[in-house]
Amino acid sequence: MAYILVIDDDDDFRSVLKLMLTRLGHTPTLASRGEEGLSLAVSSRFDLILLDLMLPDIDGYDVTRRLRSASRTRNLPILILTARSQAADREGALEAGADGYLTKPVDPRELSSKITEMLSLSRTEAPAPTVAPVPVPAAAGAAPKTDPGAREDRAKLEALDKSQAVIEFKPDGTIIAANRNFLDVMGYTLAEIQGKHHSMFAEPAHAASPEYRLFWERLARGEYQAGQYKRLGKGGKEVWIEASYNPIADESGKVYKVVKYATDVTAQKMEYAALRGQVQAIGRSQAVIEFKLDGTIIAANENFLAAMGYSLA
Repeated sequence: MAYILVIDDDDDFRSVLKLMLTRLGHTPTLASRGEEGLSLAVSSRFDLILLDLMLPDIDGYDVTRRLRSASRTRNLPILILTARSQAADREGALEAGADGYLTKPVDPRELSSKITEMLSLSRTEAPAPTVAPVPVPAAAGAAPKTDPGAREDRAKLEALDKSQAVIEFKPDGTIIAANRNFLDVMGYTLAEIQGKHHSMFAEPAHAASPEYRLFWERLARGEYQAGQYKRLGKGGKEVWIEASYNPIADESGKVYKVVKYATDVTAQKMEYAALRGQVQAIGRSQAVIEFKLDGTIIAANENFLAAMGYSLA
């Protein structure tokens, strides 16, 4: 069992996390603002902090830096839980001092595994020294070797193709190609989608909206887009993906295609929705009140107020 501090301003997500953590055998303490979380962190003992990046008073980057600068919390593991999925967000959080990074919605199994990893983390261990490889001279008459940088780039692309759902578009959204992972997630064959427009994966109302038109205009201008998106697979099947849309430009700077890398997060989204429904059901059927560690009342639901005869104010 671990004592875990949760700092997140989303009431529903805090409640879902509390339920998840309790089921995992941990004791959670909840804070909705950065300053409140910092105060709790330095005044009580915790084994781990789960921290959102977007908070109403100070952001999670600043909270992380201040935790790392305080002697009491310098070695306390910090796991970021956020809806921000861009690489720059992850890099910024890790540079500020975070130890791990997960994007919402959170898969309970992945969260459990990550918490175990974080709790076993020791920030006092020095990193292993990096040893530069010793170059091996080429044999006489040997064929010239491929540029290592080019080899590495190809290897990275091959790894992405194996692990991600990938689809390519023209700048106007016309489908050029898609890999097997993407086709399996959406339930189509390549022949069924090639040459058609991306809008076939969107709900009709969304595909006809100004927001959707602006989305493709921005991509055509070379603006990167990323986030979680609801899409429709074959037969109208609801699919949630976490994806990045990456405009590719030629030497003149003109975008000639857009490559999307995606991960299917439908299962996590559905599990999160189920947990949220359980929390809401508890709130409807039980009298619930929340306190700070010193006994100060934070919030209470209607059932508690009705039973006690008070208003929240």
